[in-house]
Amino acid sequence: MTIASRSQGHYLSQAKTYVFKLKVANFLNPSSFEEVTHSITKATVPVPGLTLSSNIDLSDAEVFVSEDLSIKANAIVAPCVNNTKVDFSWTVTCSDASAKQKVESSPSFQATKNQATLKINEGGLTGDVTCTFNVTGSMNYDPSVQSTVSQHIKSTVQSSGTAIYGDISKGSRSASTCITLTVVEGNPPKVWVEEPYKKVKASDRIQLEVFFNTNEEPSKMEWSSSQEQGFSYVDLSGIGIAKDYYAGEDSMVTSLLPPYFLKPGSKYRFKLTVTVGSKEGVTSVVVEVRTGPTSGSLSAVPSSLQALDFCTLSGE
Repeated sequence: MTIASRSQGHYLSQAKTYVFKLKVANFLNPSSFEEVTHSITKATVPVPGLTLSSNIDLSDAEVFVSEDLSIKANAIVAPCVNNTKVDFSWTVTCSDASAKQKVESSPSFQATKNQATLKINEGGLTGDVTCTFNVTGSMNYDPSVQSTVSQHIKSTVQSSGTAIYGDISKGSRSASTCITLTVVEGNPPKVWVEEPYKKVKASDRIQLEVFFNTNEEPSKMEWSSSQEQGFSYVDLSGIGIAKDYYAGEDSMVTSLLPPYFLKPGSKYRFKLTVTVGSKEGVTSVVVEVRTGPTSGSLSAVPSSLQALDFCTLSGE
């Protein structure tokens, strides 16, 4: 539904602001009104009216750092003006100083900051930072006749990844596995395992080995047990972590799980998070605990014999 109202310009006084209020109720609840207000300032000179449009939804005002961003300023010029040309100038402010510098130094911003449409190529924004884009439209015949509009836009990080599935079979038996690769913004610590899948017995002393490579010594290392569907959970808060660190070289983390710490017949996914400053690197290892035999039979052939006779024992 569109509701429109028109006021003659000569009813408004220059340099004054008028607030128009619209209240709407429907027949289901006629006493409950939704209210919206709109402010209008009558200019003393014929300044251009500016509106914004974009390749994203400006009501949500969110964009992924992996996307291109374009914002177009549309100018409405008073009919009494002879020279209708409008010059545009874009500026940006951000909640983070380095994010502002990153935008301003990007080639796409430099190339379009004096055009009606501002463009920021993918990678020009910083994740989880809100920036305000301001555009000023100035009349070409007199740059002092101008107006400005602003738009807040939050850039977010879109985790992208791919899953690799594998199937293997031997006779009538088959199994499948999957590894997920996730791409994150920035330069997180490099963390990996050389044995991502382990099959163990419950009575084993299980050794978990993880490798990492960082220029700075990690401030925190923490094991966690995944609670995803298909995996059992166990509290790893008391598990010790032995670290062998070399700056800028491959280093190693070792942890030992005591015998019977894991349940037979269960499968676990253990994740190690390595934190350096504000960045985190994560890797995981899947541990499957074998189920031993719970019952069986033993037979002897022959079932009766004399001393020094031979006997064959069979177990199932």
